[in-house]
Amino acid sequence: MNNILERYKTIIQKDQLEAEIYKWDLLSNYRGRPDLDAEDLAAEIKSINYHNLMYRLSSGMMQRLAAFDQDRYKQILQRLINEDEDLQLRIDRFIEECNALTAEDDPKIQSYHDERAASVILTFKNPDKYTFYKNSYYKKLCEVLGIQMVKAGQKFVHYLKILKQFRDEYVLKDRELLELVDRYTADKEFKDPERLLLSQDILYQALDANERSQLNPSTTKNLNYRILARVLGNNNEERVRHFFGLIEKLLNAIELDTNDRRLCFNPRNDSSKQISITINFRLVAMLKDSGTVGFMIREDDFNKLGISGVLNRETEFAGDPRCKWISMEYNDFLNMESTLTDLWLKACVEYAPLGLRSSYHKHHVEEIATLALNPAGLKPYFEATPEDYERLKATSGEEPEETYTHPMKPVNRIYYGPPGTGKTHTINHSLVNLYTAKETTITKEKFTENILKDLKWWQVIGMVLYELKKAKVQDIVEHPWIKIKSSFSQVKNLRANIWGHLQERTPLDSEFVKVQIKRQPHIFDKDESSTWRILSEVVEDEVPELIDWIEQIESFNPNPDKVIKRYKFTTFHQSFTYEDFIEGIKPVMDLEQGDGEIRYEIRDGIFKEICIEARNDPDNRYAIFIDEINRGNVAAIFGELITLIEEDKREGQRNAMSLVLPYSKEDFSVPGNLDIYGTMNTADRSIEALDTALRRRFSFEEIQPNPELIRNVGTLEDGLLDDLDLCELLETINQRIEILMDRDHLIGHSYFLKVASWSDLQFAFENEIIPLLQEYFYGDYGKIGLVLGGGFVELVYNNNSSSVFAKFNYEGVEDLAEREVYRLIKHTADSFQEAVRLIVN
Repeated sequence: MNNILERYKTIIQKDQLEAEIYKWDLLSNYRGRPDLDAEDLAAEIKSINYHNLMYRLSSGMMQRLAAFDQDRYKQILQRLINEDEDLQLRIDRFIEECNALTAEDDPKIQSYHDERAASVILTFKNPDKYTFYKNSYYKKLCEVLGIQMVKAGQKFVHYLKILKQFRDEYVLKDRELLELVDRYTADKEFKDPERLLLSQDILYQALDANERSQLNPSTTKNLNYRILARVLGNNNEERVRHFFGLIEKLLNAIELDTNDRRLCFNPRNDSSKQISITINFRLVAMLKDSGTVGFMIREDDFNKLGISGVLNRETEFAGDPRCKWISMEYNDFLNMESTLTDLWLKACVEYAPLGLRSSYHKHHVEEIATLALNPAGLKPYFEATPEDYERLKATSGEEPEETYTHPMKPVNRIYYGPPGTGKTHTINHSLVNLYTAKETTITKEKFTENILKDLKWWQVIGMVLYELKKAKVQDIVEHPWIKIKSSFSQVKNLRANIWGHLQERTPLDSEFVKVQIKRQPHIFDKDESSTWRILSEVVEDEVPELIDWIEQIESFNPNPDKVIKRYKFTTFHQSFTYEDFIEGIKPVMDLEQGDGEIRYEIRDGIFKEICIEARNDPDNRYAIFIDEINRGNVAAIFGELITLIEEDKREGQRNAMSLVLPYSKEDFSVPGNLDIYGTMNTADRSIEALDTALRRRFSFEEIQPNPELIRNVGTLEDGLLDDLDLCELLETINQRIEILMDRDHLIGHSYFLKVASWSDLQFAFENEIIPLLQEYFYGDYGKIGLVLGGGFVELVYNNNSSSVFAKFNYEGVEDLAEREVYRLIKHTADSFQEAVRLIVN
């Protein structure tokens, strides 16, 4: 660690902190901001210079969310900076709430409110307690200290802890270092009294920035250097610098960071010797060692250019907007650079925001992409000698491909609270949008999956044969549609499965297929050479939907109004079982034959189905929503999967686990991109009664009655029904219930949100609130009277005389005679209004 301090002192004595002094300037100028009392929060955020301390997309999304819903975003920021709560809780909630608000604004975009953004917001607000964070130097600090990194989402909290230890044990004890820094920052208003900013800058300059600026043949980045050198060699310095300048324009125009998951910056390690840049699933720019450049341009713009004569290549890209890929010699490009650059940027800006993450990103080389934003960093590559190349070629090996883990950690969360507090509403209005997309945003492959996954095997086989006309079984097995279908199936012997479906759908008089059981429709047949063919006329007459599905796949014309759902919803109840949730043997009636024959099959449950879908689509997140999770026997329903749903036991995680399912005998694990949400009504059963194994695997978020929602989002303006304040009414009722019972049995605000008239309120009392109180107090109308008052409950009689009973010798009859008897009062419209007013008066 002392070596790191010495390296840092050497660096700053050379440049007198010139490269990093902007951090002290920013905190001098913007400390305590953004001002959350500002009239226009979006403008306030825009006026703050966050420089490169957070991703450009993060600061842009801050402005966007502030403009979209200023009040909610202000509340999100206020909760983040609230020092009364645990920091990790604040960061988790900040990321989740920003994701939810972004989904309401536009489900196709990301919020970019990660823990790095949280660190910058907290640091600007309180730089004496927080400082800037970046994963790269956090990782290097952990390596230096020989400690384990924590998982994403918890890194900033861990970083602060070890950073402060580094400060206390090393930085504060180095008087020479402190005097140097004080000398260079003497004129700055922000003095960094806690030395957190200095400690952060030491890590950045000594471990991160300095390492990137030097050519180091012994590092694992040798391969990247060698690949790039092959492309940048041969005296192409001017051309490469120019090309990277164009890429910088692109990244700024779209506000893409060099590690954005839509971006792939890939120097090709093959004979093509080229650098290609892909955004989402489209190649948008390319530079070859030979001097050829390529760009994407909108089709309608290309048609107006009339440049076909100078093109090396012209290719159509499907999708919306429709684009052309063009490539040409570099000198030809320079002659029309201004026009082509403008049209290129226009096409990229229009297309890039459509996705969330590209599967190509796993090939992305961020170290090289950063050169697009820092052309000066190219110098070592052009100054490298042929001996450097040979040495690197000899010492560099292929780097192992990184195991993919989804950028977001899995969510296991249960929302709990009294009835009517909006638990299910939270799912339907805040979470569901995170797991939906318009059909126009998906790829053709995913579009095909969505059609094929729910079809029966014979239908998919029929589509394949209708396309092939004739084929051997092996040809069918190798067809892409069969591979897609099998990825959603538990079939172990694919060839035998296809063979069986082919045979049972042959005509009764088939010459070469003599199986006993045949099923309609009879659309397949085979010849003496065991070549299978489709009976096209039968298909067209009896199952024309097979043809429709083929046409939909081949034309790939997504419906902009169709929503793709990446979630499933279920409700637990007393008879819900493992077989319903995971898998089980279920009776199946063969309706196709019309004979009512019952067969038994192993059928996937709802949880296994969503796991398979999530596993086949790792670039998107999936969810299962379980309403009333505490009403089922969760230990029996989850069974052995109770362990697999833990974060670190998911696929691709450090402690990943799988098990063999009891019915299908398949290996099974839970994918990391599947989130599990539950709701539970605390009036039914308290959290303490919930299965212990489930409790410790889920986080719990309490949703309590919020009377202010009646005022803010209810039907009535300010929550007032004439002179009756519904917020006060709810608060009064709940105060009394909590004294008589507990906070788990309060009344939710949702019963009052839709009240627009006295008749609505009377309906809510008679059909929802009073029945709930009857259940709470087990028919003890005296206690209901203590909650609602004498306007709703009346004393029937108490004559203190045993003569009220029939003549019968019964011990304690005198005590029974003294018992008070109450009953509910039936109201007219007028008497109801008077009774309700008595509750709060």
